[in-house]
Amino acid sequence: MKSTLKNALERLTAHGWRCTFAQPTELHPTITARYPWLPEDVVGTTRKITKATEEGERTWLLTAADYNGNSDSAFAWNEWEKITLDAAASDMDEITSIKRFWDNHFPVAMSVESDYGYYALKKDGSIVFGVGPDFEEPEAYASDYLSFLMKLANASNSLP
Repeated sequence: MKSTLKNALERLTAHGWRCTFAQPTELHPTITARYPWLPEDVVGTTRKITKATEEGERTWLLTAADYNGNSDSAFAWNEWEKITLDAAASDMDEITSIKRFWDNHFPVAMSVESDYGYYALKKDGSIVFGVGPDFEEPEAYASDYLSFLMKLANASNSLP
């Protein structure tokens, strides 16, 4: 893990986040196939973190265990996508639009702070923040993953 990412995670810890690490865990092939554009810093960090949550455990970074379907989280890593697909019912145009959106937005953190929310990495490397019920209408949050982590550390454990 690059020292700047390590520093960002240490900063999260200093601001009340609980972060634990272990030997890297590979991401499931379905994740790497769907998101072949993921940058190595995001993949590397995700693979090494076993838990990263703010003090109240209402906002957390997603880990390889989440993406691989073997975490103890009550929510799947793509829970908000599933909710919107369920709401689309049999509207094939809407289903296609939702899938296209999530193919280009990789969730890196989730929140149940007040409403259901997420942070996602876009193909251009920026991070957006979205909240339900309009999950597919996110707002810009950070220019890149490192800036995202630093901003989270400085956000006093709250969402935008």
